This record gives sequence, C-alpha cells and structure tokens, in this order.
Amino acid sequence: MQVDAQQQAGPGGKKNVKKRRKTRERGKGDPWKGVWWASNIFLLVLIPPLFMFVKNVWQDPMTPTLVKNAFEMAKEKTLGFLGTSKKVEEKDS
Repeated sequence: MQVDAQQQAGPGGKKNVKKRRKTRERGKGDPWKGVWWASNIFLLVLIPPLFMFVKNVWQDPMTPTLVKNAFEMAKEKTLGFLGTSKKVEEKDS
C-alpha cells in the first residue's frame, strides 16, 4: 500500500501529496468574500458625503422655494395642455 501511494505521489513522496491537499483546501474559501469587502468599502466611502449633501440641502432656507418652483414647472410641462382647447386658443389670439 505504501509503495503505491509513493509511486502515485511521484518525486518527493508524501510531501507532494500534502502540498496538493493543502492547496485544494486553500482554494475552497468563500468566493463572495472579495465582493463583500469591496461593497463595504464602497459604502463606507460613499455614505458620508451623500449624508452631508442631504443634510445641507435639508438645512438650506432656499430649498422649499426651489422645490415648489420645480413642482409647478413640471406640472405645467406635463399637464398644461389639458385645460386648453383650440377654440380658446383662437379667441386669445
């Protein structure tokens, strides 16, 4: 039995078998570990500036006026044509 194991192991005997077994075991780690680390680092870098931006916009006294004007302009662009008819437009001209 030992002779067969040493012949299969090739040169170096049992050392090569142990090395191969260790490399196989080393390669069985979690493949998503790198993705987990990369995503966590990305979030740690991205979240603080994003939070500061939202905080500054929230505290800005001009924000309510800008939101109101943007809402009115979007409403006019999207729904402004609903209340007009061709007859009304001809009378205005």
